[in-house]
Amino acid sequence: MTEEVQVAPQGKPFSRFAIGRRCTPAARIVLIVLAVIFASATAFYSFCWMYYIRQQPRVEFGINPNVLPDSTFNIISLYANGPAQQAGLKVGDRVLAINGLSLTSNPHLLSVIREKGYPGDTVSLSFERPGHPGTMEVQVVLRANSELASSRAKWTAQQILGSYPLAFLVVGLAVLFMRLDDRNAWLLALMFAGFIAVSNFPESFVVAKGGMRHFLLGYRAIFEGLLASLFYFFFAVFPSRSPIDSRLPWLKWLFLGLAALFSLFGLNYGNPHPGPVLVKLFGPQLALKMMLTFIYGTVVLGFTSLAFNSLRAPNAEAKRKIRVILWGAFIGITPASLAKLLEDFGSYRPPFWLDFIDIFLLSLFPVCFAYAVVKHRVLEIPVLLRRSARYLLVRRGFALLVLLVASG
Repeated sequence: MTEEVQVAPQGKPFSRFAIGRRCTPAARIVLIVLAVIFASATAFYSFCWMYYIRQQPRVEFGINPNVLPDSTFNIISLYANGPAQQAGLKVGDRVLAINGLSLTSNPHLLSVIREKGYPGDTVSLSFERPGHPGTMEVQVVLRANSELASSRAKWTAQQILGSYPLAFLVVGLAVLFMRLDDRNAWLLALMFAGFIAVSNFPESFVVAKGGMRHFLLGYRAIFEGLLASLFYFFFAVFPSRSPIDSRLPWLKWLFLGLAALFSLFGLNYGNPHPGPVLVKLFGPQLALKMMLTFIYGTVVLGFTSLAFNSLRAPNAEAKRKIRVILWGAFIGITPASLAKLLEDFGSYRPPFWLDFIDIFLLSLFPVCFAYAVVKHRVLEIPVLLRRSARYLLVRRGFALLVLLVASG
């Protein structure tokens, strides 16, 4: 993989990274096969997610848990007059076992009970409370999931959120198959797969049958774990190398390697995991904070690289291209990232409508990128589209089509 500097048709320079500008037929066949496998897996996961996210759990405990790497969880908030609050549980309690079964040995037990339990079932929770010695136990009487009786407006919003992966799926795969020999197209598609995987965890995943469950949990763990590092990698080299990458070219590979480890440790959980060594050395809570600090720090470096590129663009046209992407990324990603940051480090769970706005804005990020692709000729895709009689339709309608798909 080498950097290739060319001259654009207008005579203005641009920087481009390629996986073989002149691919041999054999290499192109390999790329096509890899792209088809990746596209099939991503589309399958996306449609499974859109199906399962609409399947609400049957019962609830009335808690918002913060799951730790050892699969125990802290209670970060309680539903007013919910089953857990009525049983005497408090914010800050750390639940260790359910019905005598350790959560460390049964990491998805909470989700399984929420999926398969019935209103009125009694469940025993073993927990620790800060400032109290030993383990305590309470009996919680499950109730029907209150989300099943949501208002029409909330139900409509949930259906919109349930189509969240579509914009990332359409734009990412469209760019990939139009530029199979371009490394940036692959990085974009992989990054967008990460944005698909980072969405809420459907509890129905854990009751899926055998191989299906392993695929869904594994795909989510891999791409959610890689997302932040792919985000940095992409903007470290696109649309040109950032000053950070020029000085520290190995950094993107180091981040990607660390992220891959977190992903592999989390294959059975459906989330990236700090791994047994960090958990043993620092304990589950600190190990989780260390992994999260790495993830958020990597995202910040990705934004920093993109901002540097927008300031260092060689001409007005290049600045327009970069700033469309910069503002699209900033407006789309920042609100959701801040909300997640507060949840991860401050135990703050945003209300439903704020969460809806954050996720809706996030789904506009690929739309902005599609606009940059079509309007500003990012990745040279419109050069290919002009060869088709349908170019006018694509130029005027592609971004609108993706927006409609994302909303609907």
